[in-house]
Amino acid sequence: MEMFRTYDGRVGLTSDTWTSTYGEPFMCEEAHNGFNIKTRIVSCCKNFHLVDKLFSISLDDATANTRAMEFLKEDPSIKLLLNGSLMHVRCCAHILKLCVQDRLDELRTLLEPIRGVIRWIRAASFA
Repeated sequence: MEMFRTYDGRVGLTSDTWTSTYGEPFMCEEAHNGFNIKTRIVSCCKNFHLVDKLFSISLDDATANTRAMEFLKEDPSIKLLLNGSLMHVRCCAHILKLCVQDRLDELRTLLEPIRGVIRWIRAASFA
């Protein structure tokens, strides 16, 4: 933690908030909402002496993360470049995953009637 005290550059952070199958949040002890996420980020920045060194944060595009970035831009204890306009970097892997899921959903609607015909043919051929 002390190594950042004298570091004169900027840092980029990445984080992911997720909840276990038992409903336990892993980034914050509290619920994953924008204010709690922002509070945890500010706490980490203070602990690691990064309040004036933060360049960007990569997060997925969840509503709570977007709101956390809005809260962070309003927090006077964190010094942001360009008023935080470059702060929230959307995670490319998450965006790609959403695109793939969307295409797979379209394929499912196209393939289901074909699968139905195949099931009918198989059932008819054994009768």
